[in-house]
Amino acid sequence: MRNLSVTVAPLLFLFACVAEPPPMPAPVDLGPQGLTIGQHDNDHVAGLFVQGTSRVTFASTMTQEQRADVIIMIGDKRIHVDIDYKLGHADHDAGGNTFSLEEISLVQTAAVALEEYMPTGQERTRAEDSVTQQLALMAIAPSDIAIDKFEITQDRSIVCLASCSCQTQYIGSGYYRQAGRGNSCTGGSGNGCKGRCGAGCASDLSGNYTQDCAKHDYGLGSFAAASDDYAFANCWC
Repeated sequence: MRNLSVTVAPLLFLFACVAEPPPMPAPVDLGPQGLTIGQHDNDHVAGLFVQGTSRVTFASTMTQEQRADVIIMIGDKRIHVDIDYKLGHADHDAGGNTFSLEEISLVQTAAVALEEYMPTGQERTRAEDSVTQQLALMAIAPSDIAIDKFEITQDRSIVCLASCSCQTQYIGSGYYRQAGRGNSCTGGSGNGCKGRCGAGCASDLSGNYTQDCAKHDYGLGSFAAASDDYAFANCWC
């Protein structure tokens, strides 16, 4: 059982200004191991995930009705994503940082904890969905490879899986693989829920299931190619 706490009291790690890197919590007060949410309303989500001496800090702020500003800190490495849902465009800037396997593993655990805390996808606000999906995107980032700034556009091909049920189906680019909902939908290796745009396999097995996410799950597609599916897909199962 993860240690999960929610508080409305001001916390040291809340983001005073999304244009600046979020301040890190004081090292003398690590708080509980696991997920802590410090701010959560219709237009803001901010929190912290702690595992041992490592931490992931994250925040999403709606700067306009359909525009989200997301900041994630993995240790002292900053990722900034500016998402314009009206234009279907986002700028992803990881500052050219590289992330170790240990850091990616930490983000995977944090992403699963945050998703389990959040409402299911179709019930989320933009602030909730943007930070949940962008943390999940970083959970599939390649390790030990510099991630330069890149654009995410909705007009790239986003194709939903033909079926939400776990079965062999077309995942694009000439490939057929097992994909769909379920912890047992592993395709013979790795985690279940193949084709799901998210970290791990959610407890309710729901989520966006797309061809690009399935290709990434099978090592047939890239992190960048799946990024638009994480930001803009409407392929809810």
